[in-house]
Amino acid sequence: MLALCISLGSTLTARAEGDVLRINYADSYPPLSYGQHDSVKGVLPELMDAILVQKMGYAVVNNGKAWKRAQEEVWNGRADLLITSATPERAQYSYQSRQPVFTLSFRPFTKVNSPASKALQTTLDISTLSQFRFCDVHGNQWGKRFYEKHNIKFHVTRSFEACLRLLTVGRMDIVIHSDHILSDIIKNNGWQDQIKPHPQVMAESPKFYLLLSKQSKHNRDLLAEFDLIVERMRHDGSYHNLLRKLNIDYGVSVAKN
Repeated sequence: MLALCISLGSTLTARAEGDVLRINYADSYPPLSYGQHDSVKGVLPELMDAILVQKMGYAVVNNGKAWKRAQEEVWNGRADLLITSATPERAQYSYQSRQPVFTLSFRPFTKVNSPASKALQTTLDISTLSQFRFCDVHGNQWGKRFYEKHNIKFHVTRSFEACLRLLTVGRMDIVIHSDHILSDIIKNNGWQDQIKPHPQVMAESPKFYLLLSKQSKHNRDLLAEFDLIVERMRHDGSYHNLLRKLNIDYGVSVAKN
């Protein structure tokens, strides 16, 4: 971790003593964030430590919370920052970074050597694959909007683990969701040789932004500085390298583009 931070270069800004940023994360969203209170870890806490601590010089307190509580504490100012997708509702309570922090790449997963797998090797248009059985999770609004847009019927189950299990036994053909989330489930179940991620990333993949509570003692200058640093890191390639290292560290077997 030290070598990585050194490789990013130094743009530290002197901060006042006690100038602490309190960041909330979901406590059960592996490998992006998991673990309760200050034991939270994952791709997102490490990403924020690399930028806000190592590049910007802030002291940071990372906290894992149940997702509803994590959001409420930011909205009422008990915590300062949250990393999630931007919505009109969230804009009522927070300011949004201009630069996205993280793209939750949604891509197709299939059983290895299945007809659906072979079809995905010859087309980038999901709408042409409606003959296959797609699986999603009950209550997933992203999936509902996505499949309606592409005019595809889909089956729902209680969890993405259940969807992937149905892939392994040939009862479903395609699951589209975050490569980070599905890779973690696949690894935990030992399905690496049975399920294949495909390189196509859906244009509708959600982007996560840094949201600053409107009740925070910190002002929007924090976001302006954050945006500038992330923009520089994207330009010199260090942002991509950082995400690639974190993906490897947390065992995310994303498909090669």
